[in-house]
Amino acid sequence: MCIILRAGGRPPTPSDNAHHSLIWKRAQSYPLKISVILSVMLLSACSSLTVEDEIVAPRRRDCTGTAFFMESLCEDEIALLGEAAKDRLAAGDIPVNQEAFQRLTKARGVEYATAVIFQRINGTAQTQNYLKKLNDAAARIRPGTFPRTANKKLMLAMVPGMYYNSNASIGGDGAEIRASARDLGFTDVLVNVNPDGSVEENGRFLCDWLSNYKEYTIVLASISKGASDIKRGLQLCGEKGNFDSVRGWLNIGGINRGSYLINEMDNYWWYRWRAKYFFRREGYSYDSFLSVRVDKTSLLYEDVNIPKKITVVNIIATPTWRHVTRRAEEAYTILSDYGPNDGLTLLADSFIPDAVNVAMWGTDHYFSVPERRRLMLYAVLLDFMERLR
Repeated sequence: MCIILRAGGRPPTPSDNAHHSLIWKRAQSYPLKISVILSVMLLSACSSLTVEDEIVAPRRRDCTGTAFFMESLCEDEIALLGEAAKDRLAAGDIPVNQEAFQRLTKARGVEYATAVIFQRINGTAQTQNYLKKLNDAAARIRPGTFPRTANKKLMLAMVPGMYYNSNASIGGDGAEIRASARDLGFTDVLVNVNPDGSVEENGRFLCDWLSNYKEYTIVLASISKGASDIKRGLQLCGEKGNFDSVRGWLNIGGINRGSYLINEMDNYWWYRWRAKYFFRREGYSYDSFLSVRVDKTSLLYEDVNIPKKITVVNIIATPTWRHVTRRAEEAYTILSDYGPNDGLTLLADSFIPDAVNVAMWGTDHYFSVPERRRLMLYAVLLDFMERLR
């Protein structure tokens, strides 16, 4: 059973290409750019595991190919992925480097570069073995008869996305992840970080929060900006004992090094001024918002030392143009100047060294392809349970 994705999709048609060209031209308009950035970062709440998007249907149809631990692939997708597997940047011993994939994008296009980074991530022996484990776990799951842990002290602690309190309806609070964990017998808790808090503020909050739950064995889960908060927490107190009870981290669509969309907005004074006005009117902190921009001199951009006892599973959305939802399409186009992306952050920046990195082909930052999503969550969480017995 292949659990990672029913990819679907059809080869782009002339009308698709015309639409893509139109979007690209519109994205050059900075008035549009500011509206895109604000709507993506604020109204969409940074990552959803529940949103269904009508744009998916016209670009997808059933295909029958099976390859690379995926089913329902179209023939041209298999051909693209096969060609990408031969690219030198797909080699497992080559570091995942944003500049290299940006150059590849300029030379071969964003779709080819996306396929290469997918193969670089999923082609490693570590990820291949993990995918086999997930398939085995999925085969043992029957809804309504879930294997349950007898350990009542096993906790799934959800670190949510930005503005999650205003966007629970689209998954900002990780409700689907928590429900999946609860079905399997975890104690599930929402970590109530400040929805409008900076990475620094929320990292400190997490350090304090963890110190109150040392009697539990904890698997942290995060979506979008929640990953930034956990990363900062590890930098602040990862070696001080606060994370002693943490044995796992499930990171889905994490913003691990910031988002260039914020840079695009803040670098132009007119749009920066308009954004500040918007934030003040809505009661949001503009400085907190800027804490998730890309700054290569910042602590957020640096790699983090993760204690060896913490198993990190990092799920990276890996879309090509046909897979991008309406919610993400214009942001995806803007970010394509920087390289392969999920519609909110770059794929190279999503990669976490020393983690089990898994690329999900065919979905953008909002994980709106529903067919195998819940089964994937059950399998990943079941694997964590079995590791912690």
